[in-house]
Amino acid sequence: MFDRLLDKLLRLLKLRSGHGFIKDVIDETHYFAGDGLGLGASKIIRPDGQWDEFLPDEEKQKRYIETMNCTTYGTLNALEILAKTKYKVDKNWSERYIGVLARTTRSGNSPHRVAEAIRANGNIDEILLPFNDNITSWWKYYSPKPMEQQYLDEGKRWLNNWDFEHKWTTLSSTALMEALKYSVLGWSVNAWYIDRNGFYYRPQGTGDNHWTVCYGYVEGEYWKIFDSYEPHLKKVRWDSRATFAKKYLLIRLNEDTMAITIKKKDNPQIYIVSGKDSKQLYWVVGWESYRLGLDAGWLKPFIEVDDLDDYVITGKSWTIGQ
Repeated sequence: MFDRLLDKLLRLLKLRSGHGFIKDVIDETHYFAGDGLGLGASKIIRPDGQWDEFLPDEEKQKRYIETMNCTTYGTLNALEILAKTKYKVDKNWSERYIGVLARTTRSGNSPHRVAEAIRANGNIDEILLPFNDNITSWWKYYSPKPMEQQYLDEGKRWLNNWDFEHKWTTLSSTALMEALKYSVLGWSVNAWYIDRNGFYYRPQGTGDNHWTVCYGYVEGEYWKIFDSYEPHLKKVRWDSRATFAKKYLLIRLNEDTMAITIKKKDNPQIYIVSGKDSKQLYWVVGWESYRLGLDAGWLKPFIEVDDLDDYVITGKSWTIGQ
């Protein structure tokens, strides 16, 4: 309740006017599509520039609170689409983790700072720091702060398995359509005005205040947008293209086959996280059994979580023999 009232007060005082997007000041340290810097030329992935069949699960940046974390939602949605398209893996990485490390404030953040936070710290699975019914305040969402070492260690393992690069792209319709052959695009918009044809647009004299993903287009009519506000699928009018747009490159270096293990704080029982949705827990029978799996290189060091509300504890167990 406090966070909702504070959000309304900040908007009334015009101290908060957007939805989390802060414009970047682009300088010579930023890479630009076509500059030949970084990992090198990426390959065409979608020759038609359409990514409709690879969209991730829909997630809201606003539930009990307004997180102002759209730049992280947009960036991670883009990376999850690339992982699904290129490697046929469904990933859901934690926005809370990156929001903390990118130092997102009640005014939001910039997409460049968020992308650099990922490059420095990697990602962790959403299930480890979820945005669930227990997260009812700004302080709970942006926690732990400072970030705990157990999560930073998991992020480092991500960096061993993935290489990530990001570049700004030029903003003509031709350049954006060309960029969409290589990557979905981080995409700035003015949230949210809709015309009588059902298309969203930027009113004359206004600027962008929100960060989304562009995943395709119908040339001359609209851009396809995947958003962290409902409705998650939007059509932005052709003449309201982004004033900031980022292209992403994600390369898998190694397939991570190590299983995540967790335990509830102040409880000795260790679990293996399993299931397609990463929400099923299997008992690990005994500390020695866990150590054997860890030494064999197929279990990760356990992570301590505050609660297990997002998991389903099954009746199955694991005993690892010598």
